[in-house]
Amino acid sequence: MIKKYFYVFLLVVLTGCLYASQDDTRKYVYRGSISGYAYDEYKLYLHKNDNLLSNLKAKNLEVIIYSPVSLTLENDKPIEILKDGMYVIRVLMKRAFSRRDATYNYELSIWVCGH
Repeated sequence: MIKKYFYVFLLVVLTGCLYASQDDTRKYVYRGSISGYAYDEYKLYLHKNDNLLSNLKAKNLEVIIYSPVSLTLENDKPIEILKDGMYVIRVLMKRAFSRRDATYNYELSIWVCGH
Protein backbone atom coordinates (compact mmCIF):
# COMPACT_ATOMS: atom_id res chain seq x y z
CA MET A 1 0.00 0.00 0.00
CA ILE A 2 2.78 2.44 0.92
CA LYS A 3 4.63 1.53 -2.28
CA LYS A 4 1.52 2.44 -4.28
CA TYR A 5 1.36 5.88 -2.65
CA PHE A 6 5.05 6.42 -3.29
CA TYR A 7 4.59 5.86 -7.02
CA VAL A 8 1.53 8.12 -7.12
CA PHE A 9 3.47 10.84 -5.27
CA LEU A 10 6.48 10.47 -7.56
CA LEU A 11 4.23 10.66 -10.61
CA VAL A 12 2.60 13.86 -9.32
CA VAL A 13 5.98 15.49 -8.64
CA LEU A 14 7.45 14.49 -11.97
CA THR A 15 4.29 15.52 -13.80
CA GLY A 16 4.54 18.93 -12.16
CA CYS A 17 8.12 19.17 -13.37
CA LEU A 18 7.09 18.20 -16.89
CA TYR A 19 4.39 20.85 -17.02
CA ALA A 20 6.99 23.50 -16.20
CA SER A 21 8.96 22.63 -19.34
CA GLN A 22 10.82 19.63 -20.67
CA ASP A 23 14.04 21.65 -20.59
CA ASP A 24 13.57 22.65 -16.95
CA THR A 25 13.76 19.12 -15.52
CA ARG A 26 17.13 17.51 -14.85
CA LYS A 27 17.76 14.04 -13.46
CA TYR A 28 21.03 12.82 -11.97
CA VAL A 29 21.83 9.27 -10.88
CA TYR A 30 24.90 8.52 -8.76
CA ARG A 31 26.11 5.12 -7.57
CA GLY A 32 28.82 4.27 -5.10
CA SER A 33 29.71 2.71 -1.78
CA ILE A 34 30.46 4.18 1.64
CA SER A 35 32.61 2.77 4.45
CA GLY A 36 32.97 4.16 7.97
CA TYR A 37 33.20 7.94 8.19
CA ALA A 38 33.82 8.39 4.45
CA TYR A 39 31.32 10.20 2.23
CA ASP A 40 30.72 10.86 -1.45
CA GLU A 41 30.11 14.43 -2.53
CA TYR A 42 28.29 15.83 -5.56
CA LYS A 43 28.00 19.46 -6.63
CA LEU A 44 24.98 20.93 -8.39
CA TYR A 45 24.32 24.50 -9.44
CA LEU A 46 20.74 25.27 -8.45
CA HIS A 47 18.55 28.31 -9.03
CA LYS A 48 16.16 30.11 -6.73
CA ASN A 49 12.70 28.45 -6.78
CA ASP A 50 14.04 25.16 -8.18
CA ASN A 51 12.48 22.10 -6.57
CA LEU A 52 14.86 19.31 -5.61
CA LEU A 53 13.64 15.76 -5.05
CA SER A 54 15.94 12.92 -4.04
CA ASN A 55 15.63 9.19 -3.59
CA LEU A 56 18.42 7.23 -1.89
CA LYS A 57 18.34 3.47 -2.30
CA ALA A 58 20.62 2.31 0.48
CA LYS A 59 20.71 0.68 3.84
CA ASN A 60 22.04 2.73 6.80
CA LEU A 61 23.03 5.73 4.66
CA GLU A 62 21.63 9.25 4.39
CA VAL A 63 21.87 12.16 2.00
CA ILE A 64 22.35 15.77 3.08
CA ILE A 65 22.80 19.17 1.52
CA TYR A 66 26.06 20.20 3.10
CA SER A 67 26.58 23.64 1.63
CA PRO A 68 25.45 26.44 1.51
CA VAL A 69 22.82 25.15 3.96
CA SER A 70 22.79 22.08 6.18
CA LEU A 71 19.74 19.91 5.63
CA THR A 72 19.04 16.18 5.70
CA LEU A 73 17.07 15.17 2.62
CA GLU A 74 14.21 12.72 2.98
CA ASN A 75 13.33 10.28 0.22
CA ASP A 76 10.75 11.65 -2.19
CA LYS A 77 10.14 14.84 -0.22
CA PRO A 78 10.72 17.89 -2.44
CA ILE A 79 12.45 20.99 -1.13
CA GLU A 80 12.43 24.46 -2.65
CA ILE A 81 15.77 26.15 -3.29
CA LEU A 82 15.82 29.64 -1.79
CA LYS A 83 18.79 31.17 -3.62
CA ASP A 84 21.02 30.64 -6.64
CA GLY A 85 24.33 28.94 -6.06
CA MET A 86 26.49 25.83 -5.95
CA TYR A 87 25.02 23.21 -3.63
CA VAL A 88 27.06 20.34 -2.21
CA ILE A 89 25.19 17.09 -1.65
CA ARG A 90 26.77 14.32 0.41
CA VAL A 91 25.96 10.66 0.85
CA LEU A 92 27.25 9.37 4.17
CA MET A 93 26.71 6.64 6.70
CA LYS A 94 24.43 7.31 9.64
CA ARG A 95 26.56 8.03 12.69
CA ALA A 96 25.50 4.92 14.62
CA PHE A 97 26.77 2.70 11.80
CA SER A 98 29.98 4.61 10.99
CA ARG A 99 31.95 2.89 13.76
CA ARG A 100 31.22 -0.57 12.40
CA ASP A 101 33.48 -2.19 9.84
CA ALA A 102 30.86 -2.22 7.09
CA THR A 103 30.46 -0.99 3.54
CA TYR A 104 27.12 -0.11 1.99
CA ASN A 105 26.31 0.39 -1.68
CA TYR A 106 23.88 3.05 -2.80
CA GLU A 107 22.05 4.59 -5.71
CA LEU A 108 21.07 8.24 -5.41
CA SER A 109 18.57 9.74 -7.86
CA ILE A 110 18.04 13.49 -7.90
CA TRP A 111 15.45 15.43 -9.87
CA VAL A 112 15.71 19.21 -10.22
CA CYS A 113 12.61 20.96 -11.52
CA GLY A 114 13.07 24.58 -12.54
CA HIS A 115 10.37 27.24 -12.53
